[in-house]
Amino acid sequence: AIVAFFGNSTSDFVSAMTNVADELPPHFGPLAPALEALVAGRFSECESFTSACDILCTLLNTIAADPGNMKYRKINVLKSKIAQKLISTPGMEEALTSLGWLAPEAGDDGELAFTGDVGGFTDAVDSITAVAAWARRRNAGVMLVSVTSDPKGW
Repeated sequence: AIVAFFGNSTSDFVSAMTNVADELPPHFGPLAPALEALVAGRFSECESFTSACDILCTLLNTIAADPGNMKYRKINVLKSKIAQKLISTPGMEEALTSLGWLAPEAGDDGELAFTGDVGGFTDAVDSITAVAAWARRRNAGVMLVSVTSDPKGW
C-alpha cells in the first residue's frame, strides 16, 4: 500500500520521507547570510533570528502602508533599540542592505534610509515569514510530514 501511494518502488517512499525529514529552508536571497549564521551556530541564536525577522516584516509593512512618509523610511541603528536588536543578529545588516536600506551620503551617523522599491514588499514579507517559520520549526524539532498512516490523522 505504501509503494502504491508513493510510486513504483520502495526507494520512492524512502526518497519522499528523506525530503520531509530534511526540510530545507525557503529560499530568500537577502536572508541567506543570516540563515548561514543561524545554521553555523546550530540554531543557538534562533530566538534573536526570528525576532529580527518579525521586526523586518514590521518595517516593510509600515513602509508599504504609507510609502510617502519619509519618517518610516529611516532607522537609526545607534539610537533605536529595535534597530539595534535587528542589527545585532548575525547577517541581518546584510539583509537590510540587500533589501534597499543604505546609509545616506549626508545623513546622521547610524542612520539607514530605505531607497529600494516598495513594489515587492508583499512577497518579501511572505518570504521572510516563511523563513522565520522554518527556523522556529527546526529549532523546536518539529518536522513537516506529508502523509499520516492513520486516516483519522492520529
